[in-house]
Amino acid sequence: MKPYPSNKLRVAIVAGTLGYGGAEKQLVYLAKALAQLRIDVRVYCLTRGEPYEGVLYKEGIPLIWFGKPTQPILRVINLIKLLRDFRPHFIQSTHFYANLYVALASRLVGGVSIGSLRSDLEYELGGNGFWGPWLLRSPQVILSNSHLARQRAIIHGLNPARVFVLPNVIDLHAFDRQSSQPFPYRFHEGQIGIATVSRLIEAKRLDRFLRILSRVRQHFPMLKGIIAGDGPLRQHLEQQATMLGLIPDGVEFLGHCETVAALLSRMDIYGLTSDHEGFPNSLLEAMAASLPVITTPAGDAARIVQDGINGFVIRKEDEDSFVERLIWLVQHPQPRRTMGAMGRQIVAKSYSTINLGNNILDLYHQIAISLNLPEVATLAKA
Repeated sequence: MKPYPSNKLRVAIVAGTLGYGGAEKQLVYLAKALAQLRIDVRVYCLTRGEPYEGVLYKEGIPLIWFGKPTQPILRVINLIKLLRDFRPHFIQSTHFYANLYVALASRLVGGVSIGSLRSDLEYELGGNGFWGPWLLRSPQVILSNSHLARQRAIIHGLNPARVFVLPNVIDLHAFDRQSSQPFPYRFHEGQIGIATVSRLIEAKRLDRFLRILSRVRQHFPMLKGIIAGDGPLRQHLEQQATMLGLIPDGVEFLGHCETVAALLSRMDIYGLTSDHEGFPNSLLEAMAASLPVITTPAGDAARIVQDGINGFVIRKEDEDSFVERLIWLVQHPQPRRTMGAMGRQIVAKSYSTINLGNNILDLYHQIAISLNLPEVATLAKA
């Protein structure tokens, strides 16, 4: 393989998976933004045969699989072999559990290792057991998608100059195109829909969503809940919904949904009841669909949702207030639409993909300066 020119910035993105998920969607946005700026970008993935592969291929972004060995150390060796020809300036993880791969590879190949932190720190550390502290501390810098996670990483002892934030974004043009797609679910006349889009796992607290929905429906039976997503708790949640009298008329479990934009464009309200989040993609999608949002302050939700402006932020344990705000939105259709319109404006102004490429290059420049790498900083600034 030909050696790469030294005057072009090269970025290796290391992914744990390319399945449907918030981190994977942000990876695609990142890779596309860099490619559009003619940055030499490649994606290295532990898994293959997953949905977002086709998107990357369509954009002409090289995708390399390095996950064949079953032992992690052999995968690291495989990744190092693949990176030696590319010689990236930055080796960036997009999943917390892949941070150690980029850290080890950068030590042997060169390039700055950028670790990922995509949920609140306690959730990531708890989910990775013994490896958690290593995954946090091994990369040269950490790139978080939320300010809350950055603050907690600093509390855990990371140097503030080595922890950066890049908020999630959304491609509004693509979202709007998808919104107009046909969607098989239909509401009955007079129904009001509250949706949530989530993996069905404990951190998302869909049990809370169901309890709140049940309480509001006692006063307003025209309210119907839609849960889009799948996960290990689905059967348990369906049983809870049955016990609360929500099935068959009060809630619908859609399972995995590939047409989230089309779904949300047909809803009236969005609810997020999580205990743990980083920067919730689902809130951006709800706001892009001009829905008012009621959310817990998980992760950076309270930064995205301006309380009383485009929705409401409710303390996690305060289900009574959540019920009261939901009842208010059900009763007031015009303020509901006004809040939704404000949410759309906030997304368009602050969380669009339009400036993503320049924002990530600016971050690369800051990272290179902080590590005293003037030549790399110059490439990132160009």
